[in-house]
Amino acid sequence: LLLSQGGEFAFVLFGLAQNHGILPAPQVKLLLTVVVLTMFLTPFLNDLGADIASKIEKAKGGLMLPSTDDHDQGDYVLVCGFGRVGQAICELLTARLVRYKAFDMDPYRVARARDRGLPVFYGDARRPDVLQAFMHEANHKIVAVVVTLDSER
Repeated sequence: LLLSQGGEFAFVLFGLAQNHGILPAPQVKLLLTVVVLTMFLTPFLNDLGADIASKIEKAKGGLMLPSTDDHDQGDYVLVCGFGRVGQAICELLTARLVRYKAFDMDPYRVARARDRGLPVFYGDARRPDVLQAFMHEANHKIVAVVVTLDSER
């Protein structure tokens, strides 16, 4: 789905083709419209593809996560740190079908996890105000807290 997009270079090529008489003006307008539409629709197609892939993975058993409706219901484990150790612990929890939510201070790691549909949030779990804001956001029921350290900092 992502390869279906036309690029900005198409504007240059179609303009040159029209100027040199290779393509007639109505055809260039049509082609430019198609390029603009594909560039506009690509982010939506990306999200659609990710949703379809997630459903396929869940259906074949490759990824066993609670549904999005169940994420905020019931008890869960709070994992502070989603580095190497935190990810290993979250994989064990997922294998046991135990709900969890994780915090990490690396925005790129959090973004990658969120792209995979994992309940990982950006924040410093060492700060009481971050945890208090998280607790007051909704009716959370934490049954355990796991603190993971990948380094000694």
